[in-house]
Amino acid sequence: MFIKTIRTLEDMVVMVDMVDMVVKHLPFWTVFNSLDELKKRIQEIANADGFVIVTRRSKKIGGRTGRVWLECDRGGEHQSTATLRKAGSKKTGCPFYLLAVRNHPYETWEIKDGTIEHNHELCEDLSAHAFVRRFTPSEMKLIEQLTAQNMEPRKIFQTIRKQDPDRFHVQKDVQNVVAKIRAEQRQGLTPMQSLENVLMKNDFIYEIREEPGTEIVTEIFFLHRDSRVLWRAFPHVMMIDATYKTNIYNMPFIQIVGMTPTNKSFIIAHAVVSKERGDNFVWVLERVKAMLDECMEPRVILTDRDLALMGACGTYNRML
Repeated sequence: MFIKTIRTLEDMVVMVDMVDMVVKHLPFWTVFNSLDELKKRIQEIANADGFVIVTRRSKKIGGRTGRVWLECDRGGEHQSTATLRKAGSKKTGCPFYLLAVRNHPYETWEIKDGTIEHNHELCEDLSAHAFVRRFTPSEMKLIEQLTAQNMEPRKIFQTIRKQDPDRFHVQKDVQNVVAKIRAEQRQGLTPMQSLENVLMKNDFIYEIREEPGTEIVTEIFFLHRDSRVLWRAFPHVMMIDATYKTNIYNMPFIQIVGMTPTNKSFIIAHAVVSKERGDNFVWVLERVKAMLDECMEPRVILTDRDLALMGACGTYNRML
C-alpha cells in the first residue's frame, strides 16, 4: 500500500505521476475565496471518487480559523462507551487527510498538505455514509412542518426526494428525525403519558387496564364525547376491525365504526390492546356497551374472519 505525505513541490510532482486521483481532481494548486468554497469543492471531488470528507479539527490563528484538517469519514478509531453490548463502527483508521490553510494577507484558502491514500475500498453507493445523508436546515424545517400536519414519514420522504432526487437520503433518516421531533414534543413524558395528556386536552373519554400486580398499561380504550352522542343516537350497526403490527409496539389497534340511517359512517371508538386474544377484545366491547347506558343495543355487528374477534362478538351478544 502506497502512502505519501506531500510537503514540497517535488513531492507533488511525484504524486501527480503515481496517484491518478490527484491528476484528475485534487486541487493542491487551487486558491479558494473562502473555507466553505474549499470544503464544497473537496466534497464534490471526494463524492465522485466514492468517499466522504469530514472536518477532523481546526486551529485558530489571530482569533480566527486559520487551519482546518479534513479527513475521510472512515478515519480515526471508534471509542465505544457501550456497557451492555459492543457497538459497531465503520471507522477503519483511514490515513487520508488534507490540511487547508488560510492565506492571511489575501484571506484566501489553499490545500497545503495531505496524505492521499485509503486503507479501505471506496464506495459505489454513497448512501452508506451517514454524513452525506444529513438534512439541510430547509429540509429539517420542511420535515417539522409536515410532521406537524401528521403526514407519514414515508410520504415526507417521497416529498423530499421529489424536490431533490440527487440527494442520498433513505426513508430511515426521515423516520429518525420524526421520532426525535415527537420525543421533544413529549417533553420527557413516556408515550403513554403523552397519549393521556392528548386525550385529556381534547376532551376524550378513556379507560385503561393494567396488568395485575403492576402499573403496566396493557389496554387503552378511548372515544370523543361527540362520538358518544352519535353512538347513542345510532346504535343499530357496529363495525369492528383490528389491524396488527402497524405501530412500533406491534400492538393490535382496534377501530369501531357506526352507521347513520343516511348511510354515513362515523367513528365510535378506538382501542390499543396488548394481545389479539378473546378476553382483550371482550374488554373493549364491554367499554363500548357501557357507553350506551340504557339505549338500544346494536342489532348488527360486522367484522372480518378474525377468530378471536368473532368469539368476542359472540360473548358480547350474550351480554345484551
